[in-house]
Amino acid sequence: MDNAISYKDSLNLQLGVSLTAEQVAALTHDIVWMEEAEVNGEKVLTPVLYLAQANNRLAPNGALIQGQDVSLISGGDLHNSGTLRATNNLSMVAGNIDNSGLMQAGNRLEMLATDSIRNSRGGIITGRDISATAATGDIINERTVTTFKRDGERFQLRDDVVSDASRFEATDTLRLNAGRDVLNVGSNLKAGGNASVTAGRDVVIASQTEEDSAAYQRRRVKSTEQTLLQHGSSVEVGGNLAIDARRDIAVVASTVSAAKDLSVKAGENLTLAAAANEQHDYSKGKKGQTKTTTQLDSVTQQSAELKAGGDLIAVAGTDLTLVASKISAGNEAYVHADNELQLLAAQDSNYSLYDMSKKGGWGSKKTQRDEVTDVKNVGSEIKTGGDLTLESGGDQKYQAAKLDSGGDIAIVSGGAVTFEAVKDLHDESHTKSKGDLAWTSSKGKGNTDETLRQTQMIAEGSVVIKAVDGLKIDIKQIDQSTVSQTIDVMVKADPQLAWLKEAEKRGDVDWRQVKELHDSFKYSNSGLGAGAQIIIAIIVTYFTMGAASGVIASAGVGTSMASATAASTAVSAAGWANAAGSVVAGGMASNATISAINNRGNLSTVFKDVTSSDAMRGYVVSGVTAGLTAGVYDKWTGTQTGTSTALPNSGAVATVSPLSTWQGVGQFTTNQVLQNGTSVLLDRALGGEGRLGDALQNSLANAFAAYGFNLIGDTTRGHLADGGIAKIGLHAVMGGLAAEASGGDFRTGALAAGVNEALVDSLYKNYADMPDDQKKRLLVMNSQVVGVLAASVQGDADAQSLQTGAWVAQNLTQYNFLEHLPPGLSEYGSAATTLAKDMVEKGATNDQIAQAQLELARGQGFEGVQPANEFVKAWAYFMAGELTGAGLAAVLGRLVVGGGKRHTEHTLA
Repeated sequence: MDNAISYKDSLNLQLGVSLTAEQVAALTHDIVWMEEAEVNGEKVLTPVLYLAQANNRLAPNGALIQGQDVSLISGGDLHNSGTLRATNNLSMVAGNIDNSGLMQAGNRLEMLATDSIRNSRGGIITGRDISATAATGDIINERTVTTFKRDGERFQLRDDVVSDASRFEATDTLRLNAGRDVLNVGSNLKAGGNASVTAGRDVVIASQTEEDSAAYQRRRVKSTEQTLLQHGSSVEVGGNLAIDARRDIAVVASTVSAAKDLSVKAGENLTLAAAANEQHDYSKGKKGQTKTTTQLDSVTQQSAELKAGGDLIAVAGTDLTLVASKISAGNEAYVHADNELQLLAAQDSNYSLYDMSKKGGWGSKKTQRDEVTDVKNVGSEIKTGGDLTLESGGDQKYQAAKLDSGGDIAIVSGGAVTFEAVKDLHDESHTKSKGDLAWTSSKGKGNTDETLRQTQMIAEGSVVIKAVDGLKIDIKQIDQSTVSQTIDVMVKADPQLAWLKEAEKRGDVDWRQVKELHDSFKYSNSGLGAGAQIIIAIIVTYFTMGAASGVIASAGVGTSMASATAASTAVSAAGWANAAGSVVAGGMASNATISAINNRGNLSTVFKDVTSSDAMRGYVVSGVTAGLTAGVYDKWTGTQTGTSTALPNSGAVATVSPLSTWQGVGQFTTNQVLQNGTSVLLDRALGGEGRLGDALQNSLANAFAAYGFNLIGDTTRGHLADGGIAKIGLHAVMGGLAAEASGGDFRTGALAAGVNEALVDSLYKNYADMPDDQKKRLLVMNSQVVGVLAASVQGDADAQSLQTGAWVAQNLTQYNFLEHLPPGLSEYGSAATTLAKDMVEKGATNDQIAQAQLELARGQGFEGVQPANEFVKAWAYFMAGELTGAGLAAVLGRLVVGGGKRHTEHTLA
């Protein structure tokens, strides 16, 4: 009272007269003012409490305002997070009204905001009759989401904290009127009687999305998790409900229901749409030699729904769209769009993946993969107890919709009506494999099935479809069936498609056939592992090639041309046809052996494998390449090429000039480019997929390996012992570099070269009693096997790395060990370095010198006089101490008189 007296003069307060809004806004202290009221027919003065504005005045730990009639007037904004309770009427007037607490009236509750009204954080506004008006702004009733995020070096976290639903609850009538938008997000509107929602712009009744996610990186494990949860809104009315918006109305993953009639009218677009609840889990990790990937994805549509106990009217001034949503009416339903009307489908989906691979030593590997995908379309539905009318000024589209009427169904379109089919999908596959160096097995099964789904219509009365521009209907594509036959099949499978038979009688239907996909597989295989196949190919090639397929070895130091083996010489002498035939025969024998083992001796299957198109292409490519190399390329490049081993184009190459010179390297590289390039061009011409880039890389890698291993032999001969730690280390480094140059990895090459160097000298000594030709061929074959076994000890060894190991070990033996044999075996080759110099001193031409060096390497002699041959013979006799006192001139005299005979006694070993 004292405060009131002090404000009387400053605010011009009149005794018995209520304060104006401006006078209330000017209060800085609470006052009690005497106002006139009528009690029992008499006018009396009654005390009225006016509260001054203050921060947090109505907070939970602040005041509780309670009375019979409570009226709050603010010149500014009104914020309540405490309790406002009136046993009779509660009214409030402010610029903005914000509630997160409790506003409660036993009778009428009236809210008037010149701007906006917000009810959030689980706020409750309740009374018998509720009227909320936002004159120029919005009315927002929302479930509040607070997001917390944490980012660390190896993790990311998101956690949404969601409040309770905010509520407008009237035991009788509820009226919401906004100058702009009405938003009900994840919250509830409830009225025991009638209700109306009116907006100057949009009405949105939608779900609130809660998202929780986590991403972790722990050493060898990476995982992510995400959950999306839709908290739908609810509008529940015990009487009639009318929703009107000048622009758009959207109901998303929420329910709007009226016990009696429901009217939803949008000036522009009306949309009912589902929203997805989602769960995603992904993990990828490695433990020891086991890698595992798991993934689970689930998407479930949460529909929007309009429900009326009586009649339902849904009208859009432009487009009306349902997406995986529902409309139901106890009586009739009238759905109208001035433009387009669409009932569309969304998809529920589930996906699971388990992928495991485990690697061990000796090429062992175990895998398992289980993958399942399931997609189901969720169509829109309209169900009525009475008639159902779907009307549009423009086109209509239906995707797997369901129309169920207790009366008639009328579809009326000012454009075309399209019944578009959708396809459910189930795809499932399960595969396993287990294998190692020697043996491998695998099995698997799976299926892919699509199911076509078309709109279903059920009517107790008639179904009438009127379309100005006709109908477009999707049906199944059934081979060799007419449209009529297809419709019969579909209706028999689903009686709710009987409307298709009626549509068939029309003359304005565009029938479009859609094919379902049905596929399956099942297999169970076992056979040789990659390592066993390579080793068998190496051994079979060794035995089947015979003398004609010997690997070029070396006994010389000064010139690589002096290192051709007798076997290689035999192949060259026999001509290009023999070289080609030997390679083809070796390839066929290898394929036949491997196929026989894999197919348990089934000869018909073996024959198919050996004569398959891929196999035949391989024979042609390898045979023609070998023939051209022996007959043409060796002459062009001044080289001598041995028959290839089990590896493509892997015959040892001897060059006229030493491999330690640029000339020798050039001759070697040219030989390789011609061989590998020919193989690729032939392969492509016959339908293969060879690449010239790969051919060039292989050629350069072969040249690099040959030069590198030869260089190590040159620089370490006489300094480092074969099989010693230092030499093993050098070869390991060179082997690793060579493997990388060929497209492999350093580790594989280093292992193969290091192990081979440690063993090759011992192997050579074990074969001491064998002829040189057999000894060297066997040594190269052993080195290839050693390379395969060395590479296979890696946990991640595969066919490519095993082949790389064989290639590296073979090159080491061919171009290092056999090129640098002990002095007692290489004296002849050492003397060979004097050949060119000796012939120059004797007046030979360059062509004669080149021919002599070639003949020297081949060990060939011919009947009759050939100058180059005679130079070779004279030089060889001189170096072997066979000349008599007559001297070199006596031997060279035969150049004049002729009559040389075939010399086979100095075939080079």
